[in-house]
Amino acid sequence: MICLASLLLAKPLEDLRFDSMMMDGSTRGMTEMTLQLHDATNMLYWSGLDDVDDRWWILSRVYKGFLGGLAWTGYHVGRIYTVSLHEYGHGSRAMAFGYDVSYSVAYKDGKTDKVSSYYELLRDMFKSIPRGIEVVYMHSSGSKKDNLPLRDEDIPLIKSAGGVNAEMQLAAAVEQRFYERKRASVYDVFPYLAGKKSIYNYIRAEEGGLENGDMSRVIKKYEEKGIDVSFDELKTYNTYAMLLSGSFWALVNGWVDYVYTGEDEVRVKEYRGFQWPDVNMYLTRFGPTYHVQTGYRVNDKTRIPFAVETTLKGESKTDYSVGLHRRWLQTLYTKTELRVGDQLGLSQEVQFNVSKRWTFEGGVQWMDFRNFYGERQGSLSSTSYKSTEVWIGMRVDL
Repeated sequence: MICLASLLLAKPLEDLRFDSMMMDGSTRGMTEMTLQLHDATNMLYWSGLDDVDDRWWILSRVYKGFLGGLAWTGYHVGRIYTVSLHEYGHGSRAMAFGYDVSYSVAYKDGKTDKVSSYYELLRDMFKSIPRGIEVVYMHSSGSKKDNLPLRDEDIPLIKSAGGVNAEMQLAAAVEQRFYERKRASVYDVFPYLAGKKSIYNYIRAEEGGLENGDMSRVIKKYEEKGIDVSFDELKTYNTYAMLLSGSFWALVNGWVDYVYTGEDEVRVKEYRGFQWPDVNMYLTRFGPTYHVQTGYRVNDKTRIPFAVETTLKGESKTDYSVGLHRRWLQTLYTKTELRVGDQLGLSQEVQFNVSKRWTFEGGVQWMDFRNFYGERQGSLSSTSYKSTEVWIGMRVDL
């Protein structure tokens, strides 16, 4: 019999990183932290199969099939992290408009005190599990900034859509990491499906009886803006976005191989250097959109990502982005991305290896709220749609 444990190749957690925007600083930073928490938890699933694969291969297949079912349905520990990111997504958009933000957890016999951070919300969710978590809330209070250059009816729409948009950005982060590394752990399917199916899952919950949910509020605001879209249409858009994504099929096929062979590494699939496209669906003030991401790998040192995002219904609008990801030296790697829509946006990231395992990371983003990306990530004031995010951090390879 082949020792299947010898095929375990790709650890779910390959590095640890922390940067200055991971202290409730930005949607980008908290998305990276959420993905890292998923990776750490997936290490427990992965390492638990080391002896099982070798000694009880039938039990191993059953266990892996069971884990695959949990990933698809969302009934796993990682869902706590994704829900926290979802609420932070609401909160980050509320803070962009100047509101004070807090979070609480409702369980069967009561509710936790309001807290102000993603990490405190995580703590309260874990403490509330034995009591039976029912609903998690984001509360916004105070007044919005004066004279914002935005229609008042757009503000609650952007806040309500912020949760599922943050989850979709988690799926996009998995896809981006997959193509950067040229490989992925099959356990990436846990955070990936949690984000990729977010719109579909929340609509199903509201159809099952959840009252005054995010999607109902989004639909209502779309109706007020003259955008005619239904629950069924949004579910269909979300399903097609998933099925049209190359990463979805790579990870699902990888999990099937994992069940039967023990091979836990998924290799990126490209056609003559071109990345198979990934499609993510977002809800914006202009209407629902598809963001189609692909790229071209020139060689092992250089990759050119490019993407287009366009509305499916509502106000016609299309944004574009193009970038250059390049290793210039053995110790220096940079990522540059230019976004072009109604206005320009730019991201620049630098990674410098200070030793064999330790890497310094820093970056800056210039965002404009009139672009799709800026609406999801940036903030605005009474005098400007523009905002800037700067971060520094360290990464250690495990």
